[in-house]
Order: sequence, then structure tokens, then C-alpha cells
Amino acid sequence: MKTRVLLALASPEMNRVIDHLLLELPGVEIVGRSSTAVDLGREAVRLAPDVIVTSVRLLRRQGELRDLRREAPASKLIVITCDGGMCDRDTRAADASLEEEDLVRSLLPILHTLAPAERI
Repeated sequence: MKTRVLLALASPEMNRVIDHLLLELPGVEIVGRSSTAVDLGREAVRLAPDVIVTSVRLLRRQGELRDLRREAPASKLIVITCDGGMCDRDTRAADASLEEEDLVRSLLPILHTLAPAERI
């Protein structure tokens, strides 16, 4: 069984980077993509992914991360923050967060920590 990942990112460039990173892993399946917070909530409920990777740039208002946690309580949430903490968002509802500049170096180790080891 593969780890099912839902991507919800505002940037096409970031989507390409994460696609490249995750598609290299045989135990990971990207099950969906969302480009708005509203779509993210719907897709999280519909797909019930193991992991959701999103960006604070997509989550426009305070509290959307907490809402997402309520809509998909079983999903692990990885939130990509702005470099240097420039985006003022509360990420405490996330299971993990990382800055954009650390994405390539940190995403896979975080995913390995949050997802069942036998799947990745």
C-alpha cells in the first residue's frame, strides 16, 4: 500500500519541485492536487489522503489550517511557510512545517517521519 499524498500549492513552480521529489519514491502516490483552500477542504474529505502538503500562500485567512485539520483529522499535515517566516500564519495545527528555502532538503525526511515506514 502506498502513502497517498494530496498537494495543495499556490505556486506552479513549487508543484513541479514537489512532483519531482515525490514521484521518485515508489511508495508514494499523488492522489490529487488543489489550487484553492476551498478545493483543498473538499478534496481532503473526498480523498482522505495519508498526507496533505500545502502552503501558507494558499491558506489566505487565519484558521484555515485548523479547519482543514477538522475536515481531515486522520491526514498528516505538512505546511510550507514563507522564507524567513514572512507569511504571518499560525501553523500549530500542522504536524510539520518547513520554509520554502528548505523544501528540497527537508520534505522527504519529514515525509518519512510522518508516513508509515513500510510504505515509502
